[in-house]
Amino acid sequence: ADILSLQRAVLGPAKEPPNHSTVVDIDPHCDEVRQLVEYGMAEVVDGEVKMLDRAAADILDRAPDHLMYLRALLRFVEATEDSVD
Repeated sequence: ADILSLQRAVLGPAKEPPNHSTVVDIDPHCDEVRQLVEYGMAEVVDGEVKMLDRAAADILDRAPDHLMYLRALLRFVEATEDSVD
């Protein structure tokens, strides 16, 4: 988790209150967002990225580097897609 810079985002204390929205601040036109949409994990609504899982949105909101978190999330999904329904 340290290598992926996720430990702080997932396990660390929140600097701000939890994200009560599933909208995350990331470019809706990037390849990673397109892949999230294809996997059914996000939607782009009115030019904003909306995660379909509130916990994922909260973790992403706390991550120091949103794009790196998205890339790690996509790697997990791709690595497990044949073994998880």
